[in-house]
Amino acid sequence: MNASIKNIRDYSGRPVKRARVFTESNATSIADDWFNRNKLWSVEFKSKTWSKLGRLVNKINRDAISSLLECNVKDVVYSAYCGCSCPCSPGYNVYNTNKNGKGIWVNIEADDAELKPLNDYLKIADLELQVEIIKHTSK
Repeated sequence: MNASIKNIRDYSGRPVKRARVFTESNATSIADDWFNRNKLWSVEFKSKTWSKLGRLVNKINRDAISSLLECNVKDVVYSAYCGCSCPCSPGYNVYNTNKNGKGIWVNIEADDAELKPLNDYLKIADLELQVEIIKHTSK
């Protein structure tokens, strides 16, 4: 895995007990491409397939962030509201790090071995999504 810090903004004037990490990740791009290809924005139900895909991506990103910031992976928590009170800037809240009070922009490039669980799931994700769509449209 190749992870690097692109930018750091200091919020030390505020009493903040966490770092906010915003990522650009090849794993996220793969999942986003699948989301757009399947037009998931148009479904009227919460997709379990999409949720599982998101969990796989978050694991890859959380592992990279914990390694880069030298913290416990349990202290890296995904939040759709990381950077704002609306879900416009999702990211990861990182607790118990020496970077508390900072906004950190990170580039993550997972290698093939790290992407394997994600790519393996994508092989069956289209079928699982179709089953979900049929289930929800037959009601």
